[in-house]
Amino acid sequence: MKKYLVILFAIAMMSSACSPAEPAPSLTGTTWKLSSYSRVDSPDPVAAEGGTLTLSPDGKLTGVGACNEFSGTYEVKGQQIIFGHFDWGSTFCPEPQMTQESTVYDTLDNHTVDYKVEGNTLTLTRPLSGGDFVLVFEAVANSTGN
Repeated sequence: MKKYLVILFAIAMMSSACSPAEPAPSLTGTTWKLSSYSRVDSPDPVAAEGGTLTLSPDGKLTGVGACNEFSGTYEVKGQQIIFGHFDWGSTFCPEPQMTQESTVYDTLDNHTVDYKVEGNTLTLTRPLSGGDFVLVFEAVANSTGN
């Protein structure tokens, strides 16, 4: 009898030590932090720590370009996100934050972008005739508790 109890105890200890792997971040409910931006062929590192994007499951979004907060709506269709017009703050940023702010605004506000989530990275690409613009984000928090 003791032998069986020892085996059961060992099995219980081993199974509790094996915790499941962290789930990959979801497009929605995750706070994404901007890590680079600009044209696909020459992405620039972020100029300010403030660049974030959070897409709520209810179709609303919030974020910061570099020094201004924004909010708006979006819709996902296949591998594209259709962004509505944003409500955007009006604080003037010093350079190079202003360039980052303008790029985020010009890439997302009232535009359709292609998106891809790979591991902890979200890539948003806005196709343009003069060269695609890209915003690359890294997952920093899951805001839905999942």
